[in-house]
Amino acid sequence: MQTVTKLGIANMLKQNYDEAGRQFQKAMGSPNSFERQIARTQWVNLLIYQGRLKEALAANRNALDADRLEGLGAESLARIITESRLHFHLGDVNKAWEVLEPLRTYDDKNDTYKMSLYDRAPITNVWYLATLGRDQEALKMIDSVRAEKKTKSDADVVADRMQAVYSWVNRDYQKAIELYKSVDAKQATFVSKFELARAYVDGGFFAEAAELLEKTSRSYDDVRFKEAAIYNSLLSYYLGRANEGIGRTKDAIKNYETFLDIWEKA
Repeated sequence: MQTVTKLGIANMLKQNYDEAGRQFQKAMGSPNSFERQIARTQWVNLLIYQGRLKEALAANRNALDADRLEGLGAESLARIITESRLHFHLGDVNKAWEVLEPLRTYDDKNDTYKMSLYDRAPITNVWYLATLGRDQEALKMIDSVRAEKKTKSDADVVADRMQAVYSWVNRDYQKAIELYKSVDAKQATFVSKFELARAYVDGGFFAEAAELLEKTSRSYDDVRFKEAAIYNSLLSYYLGRANEGIGRTKDAIKNYETFLDIWEKA
């Protein structure tokens, strides 16, 4: 049955979204609980990838309930982050912050899956705190993560991402670009490239942004179909702004049309 999920992902790559959805729905009926869990995750990601955020929010809640019913706790932590980010991108920052509370208070030091989320929850928390104008709390959180570099090898990279998103929210685009470049040099992913390109656009470096976004739009790694699925729907928007900034009006219009076609489903 795991092949069914892989077929679904392959169809996402080809933009055969209906067929991808059928494959994920089929895999949700697997006798294997792990396969069902992965299929639920991919179904939520497919909805996000298409910009269907409200549907994704409901599907993610159903997936969380199913995980708990089946005693599958690990993925539930990731679903909390997904729910939070969906509220954020739907415009409710306070709700997004509230939803993350279980993750902020989760302190099982023996839970290795929690540690695998270590580089995601703090970054998200700083993003929200900066957006809410709670700068001192955000900076304190960045300092606390950077202080862990003696025990966690990637602490500096995580702290740089936190500092970068803080700088970006506060419109210090030069600083954000500098930090995102450092992150991308150390841990290059779809996310690192998108976030750097986003800072380029907002900082007015349109040529650099256009070149990077063109390359990023053709980049497909595992992250793009998981926690970064939300960025897929925003990529065409930032590419539109970049093309508009360098005078490629026709390309920019196409990019904006693609973005609106996706975002109107949100």
